[in-house]
Amino acid sequence: MFRGIDENKMSSHDQKARVFFYPGATAKNILHKLKQDNRFLEINPCSIKRIILLCGTNNVDQILGIQRNNYSNLIAGYSGSNKLLEEAKMDINNLIEYLHNHAQLCSINVVNILPRESLCRNLVINELNQFIFYLSQNFTYVNTKHDWH
Repeated sequence: MFRGIDENKMSSHDQKARVFFYPGATAKNILHKLKQDNRFLEINPCSIKRIILLCGTNNVDQILGIQRNNYSNLIAGYSGSNKLLEEAKMDINNLIEYLHNHAQLCSINVVNILPRESLCRNLVINELNQFIFYLSQNFTYVNTKHDWH
């Protein structure tokens, strides 16, 4: 969905947009890749005006222990809380904290994890989105849809 984002179309005469896209990366992988991405590291943190972050979607299947192409609504063994879910929350928090500390003058917008066609995946997505929402003291939570209320 976001693979085709064009930096040039997002840029203006005064502002240059940068897109950092790491296919299949979990929040922990994104953090690791950003810390090693020369394109990211070469940007003066004081020149960053806004960060729009989409993360966590690739953590969902990892939490459930299923393949990405498994579209079953019935996934045995998910109890609503597990070690991988807690690790994903910590990884998302670490990524957001890193970005906040790296570019302290910019605004950070974190987009909620988009819903899927699988009920079980949506249970995990809702839990992660609720966690991200309650973290949102230092950033703006961009909510496209939520069902956890």
